[in-house]
Formats: sequence, C-alpha cells, structure tokens
Amino acid sequence: MAAIVLTAITSFAAPARLTIHNPFALERSAAPVEIPASLLPHGIHGPWVAVANGQIAPLQLEKNGRAAVTVLDLPANGKVPLLLRPRTGSDPAPAELARATIPIKDAGVYREVGRFLVPKTHVIHDPLFPIEGAGWESGRVGYRVYLDTRNATDVFGKKLPAPTLHTIGQGTASYHEEGVWGMDVWHVGDSLGGGGVGVLRNGMATQLGDPKRIVATVDASGPVFAALRVEDKGFTFERHARNLVVRYSIAAGSRLSMNTAVATPGTPLVAGFGKYPNTVFIRSQNGSPSGWEYIATWGRQSENGKDDIGVALFYPSSEIVRTGDDGRSYFVVFKNPAKARYAFAAAWAREGNGISSETGFRAYIDRTAGELSDPVFVTSARK
Repeated sequence: MAAIVLTAITSFAAPARLTIHNPFALERSAAPVEIPASLLPHGIHGPWVAVANGQIAPLQLEKNGRAAVTVLDLPANGKVPLLLRPRTGSDPAPAELARATIPIKDAGVYREVGRFLVPKTHVIHDPLFPIEGAGWESGRVGYRVYLDTRNATDVFGKKLPAPTLHTIGQGTASYHEEGVWGMDVWHVGDSLGGGGVGVLRNGMATQLGDPKRIVATVDASGPVFAALRVEDKGFTFERHARNLVVRYSIAAGSRLSMNTAVATPGTPLVAGFGKYPNTVFIRSQNGSPSGWEYIATWGRQSENGKDDIGVALFYPSSEIVRTGDDGRSYFVVFKNPAKARYAFAAAWAREGNGISSETGFRAYIDRTAGELSDPVFVTSARK
C-alpha cells in the first residue's frame, strides 16, 4: 500500500460507483483497499462508508486528500462493485480497529499527543514514555518503535482486539507479564528488533546509535488504518551526520506493517529482525523478479523464553541486493541504499484466534507474499 496520511472523510457529494479488482487467486480477508483521489467524489463532507457485496465499512481519507482507504473481504480473482456514499443512521457505527499512539507522561499525568519532539534529556528506561516510545496496532497485533538511540521495533502479542498500547505501562501491571489483553512478547536486545530499520556497519546490521533529534508524528489513527512517522536526525555514519525518516502503517484486521524509509544519500539502510536459538529459519521459494519474497523464523523466541513466535520480513525482490545474517539479526540490504520499502509481521502462538503452529505460520507468510505481489486496485465502474 502506498504511504498515506488519513483522517475521517467528510462530504455532501454525490455517491460514487467504482470497481475493486482482486487479481490474487485466493479470497482476501480484511483486505486494505486504497482509492486514489481521482476516483473520490468531488466536494466530500461528512462521514462516508464503502459498500461492497453487502459489506458496509468506514471510509477513511488522508489529510491531504490524495487517497482514501477502506477494509473489505474480497472474493478470489475477480471484480467487486464498490459504492461510496454518505453514512446514514442505519449504518453500523465505525469501530476503532486500528490505532497509532504516542503516549507520554507529562507533569505526572499520562496523555497522548499527535506529534512529539523527544527532549535531549530523555534516556532509555526513564519514565517519559510508558511504552518506551510510540506504537501502532490492529486487533491482531501491536508494534512499537523505541524513541531513543535504538530506533528498533518491538512486538506486543494480543488476546483481545481492542486498541491497547495507549493504556499500558501506566502504573498498572507490567506489560512484560501476561494480562487479559496480551503482553510484550519479543526480545529486542542489540538487534534491529521485530522488523526495524538500521544501518549496515562493517557487515553488521546495527541500530542507529546517536540521533541528535527525534520527532514522532501520528499520521493516521483509525478507524480502519493507522500510521506513524519517526524522524531521526543527526545520527553518525562514517563521521558524518545523517537523517532518517521511517513510516510504519497497519490496516484493520491485519498483522502486516507496511513501511518506508528514506535516509540521507549514501546511508546503507538495512531492515531485519533478531536472530535467536530454538528457531527455524524460513525463506520464500519460487519468487519472481517482480514479486515480493520473505525471510522469517518460527520458534521459541519470546521474551519469556516459553512461547512460540513467528516473525517475517517481506520485500520486493527487485529492490534488494541480498539477505544477510550477522549472528545477531537476519536482514536485507537494499539496492537503493538510502531508500527502503518493506513490510513485516509477527504472530504469537498464544494470541486470541490467531496462528498457533509453524505450519499455520508458513501458510500465512506464503499467502501474504502472494497478496503483496498481486495487490488490490480500484477503477471507475465504467472500465
């Protein structure tokens, strides 16, 4: 999915009739459908919905009006009529199924902010952030990125579908211990985390290390799409100051985080996840030059050392030079060293109604690579 910034749609415009195309050979569940601005009704004002095959779903518009997103189930290899219209009182209320959050502690009170400049006085494990950074989540999984020298990503396993990350770590039970909602399941250590971005230094996939300025921004937060942007400015590579902007996004009903990263030219970006014992390494087979591939692991790699977790990193095969293993992280090196496009996903075997076995995880990552290679698109109903 393209990088977009979303907010609620408003419109008095006439309804629009479009067509969703699913070129993939299998049905898609909770498929994100992006609608370009050229196909949106002119003069939108008020909450709108998308209607397809009897499904009624919220329609979410990016702030600058360049596109909108909805999430729908789609039949295999076919076309589906799509109606965009104003929401009525008989339509289901839009539930929050995706959320991005920057929770902070300010004068002893926890609150969420839409944008935050991390103060220079912040150090790892101080009480400024109840989750040590910012998060984005669906009902399937939660992710966070540390807003400090690490810039690594982490995984929260979920047993309940409601947004959670804006409520945890605030003086109640530790999120490292299992609660009704789930828990922090991944161990980051010195690795890139569960799908983070770093820099290749002497053959090692390393964390950023020393940014002089960190700014986090909530680009979108529900009801069906969430996105978080993090800017790290002034970190050092080869004795020169560099900048990095990473955007993480997730759609309702999905465990897949779609990500883009742009750095100062000449910065060798890598993306990857931690390598741990008691795991099976998995990589895609029969990939195509124009498609998406993956590297993944499954096994007892949870932070508590007891639970099975699967983690996967997906990438367009035409955009990477190679995959790597430095003993600490599995990673990919991008052809354009300062610009990266990839996705990652995690599955906790004990999550609610999720993926509980290696077989199930392998099926999920194979299917996801296929869906990424054959993306959904929308046209006018006249085509």
